[in-house]
Order: sequence, then C-alpha cells, then structure tokens
Amino acid sequence: MIRGKKVPENVFSKTAAPMLPFGNIVAGSNWGEPLKKTMIIILLLVFGLALPAYGYWHSTLHGSAMLSLDFPSQDSRYLSRARIMFYDANKKLLATGQRDEKTNLVWPVHPKVGTCHIPTGNGLLSALKKKKWDKCHSQLTKWITGWASRVRQAQVIHANCYSRKFPVTISRSNSPLEWFIWWIPMPHGYEPPYSSYHANITLRPANCISQ
Repeated sequence: MIRGKKVPENVFSKTAAPMLPFGNIVAGSNWGEPLKKTMIIILLLVFGLALPAYGYWHSTLHGSAMLSLDFPSQDSRYLSRARIMFYDANKKLLATGQRDEKTNLVWPVHPKVGTCHIPTGNGLLSALKKKKWDKCHSQLTKWITGWASRVRQAQVIHANCYSRKFPVTISRSNSPLEWFIWWIPMPHGYEPPYSSYHANITLRPANCISQ
C-alpha cells in the first residue's frame, strides 16, 4: 500500500462491471422482450410448416373413394347390389366393390373390415358405434390408397349381367388447400385431408357376356 495516496472508492465498481459475463443482463437491460418475440416467431413458423406437412403426409396415406356404376339402358334397380371386380394392367385382382341398392354408388369392400357403413343411433350406443367405425374407417382409407390408382380394368358380376373385363381408370385428386386448412374447426368437426379417388363407370350392354 502506498502511503499518502487515497484510492478512489469507485475504481473497482467501474472496472469490475465490464469483466462480468453478460454484464448488460446483470445491469438490467431489457433483452428479454426481443427474445420472446423471436421465440414466438419461431414457434409460428414451426407450426406453420408442420400443419401442412402433416396434412400432406396424411393425404398420401389415406384415401376416400367416390365410385359409381351406371347401366344406361336400364333403370337403377337393374344392377342392384352388383359386385364389381377391379384389376390392374396385368389382370391381377386388386379389390372388389358392392353397388348400393338405392343408388349407383360402389362401396369398396375391405377384405377384413368390409365397407364401414356410417353408424346410426343416439347416446352411448352411437358413441360406441362411432368408435368402432373410426377404427374401421382408418383401415379402409389406408387400404384404398394401395390399389385405387393401379386399376385398369373392371368386371361386373350380377344375375342380370355377367360382364367381360372392360377398361376402367380411377382418377386421384389431392387438394393442396386442404393441407393448410384441415385443422380449422368446422360445424361437423375437423379431420386431416384425404386423397380422393373417383370414377364414373358405365357398363354397356355389349360388355355383358350373359344377361
């Protein structure tokens, strides 16, 4: 210690502060607010990318089929409950369908769970049916995506018409808009998007081997 010289009291306070790590944080600067905004922006970007990505992923694995079978020379009852077989280009059987009794719609028939008709009823019974239907529907929609785009031929089997194989193509659509908006609540609820497979199949009398 040097005698006769007085050390200023604020020497250490002035020199020590810059040496502390994160000195400006200790000093109480308002660094937290910009960080919060940055984190919010990052989270919004993550969700903004994750939601459509999940929508696209789900739509590639699940599909719904809107198929119809028409026989223009007869009324709709002529092919009531007709069975339709779907084949690929190599004439390999891919799937079967059942024509609706009251309409010309064709319901694909899953080999294990069937057509998964929408349940009806009220209360607890309806809830139980809905749970069972959800499980069935999930299997059905995954199964449809595995064969629908590969269909090239069809054959109708019915007492009024046993047809030869005739050309059929099932189209696929997948709306990018639904990838972004599927999570928005609707009056009927919301669900991830599906690919849509559709075909209007017309059976000509000339296709029937026997009638």
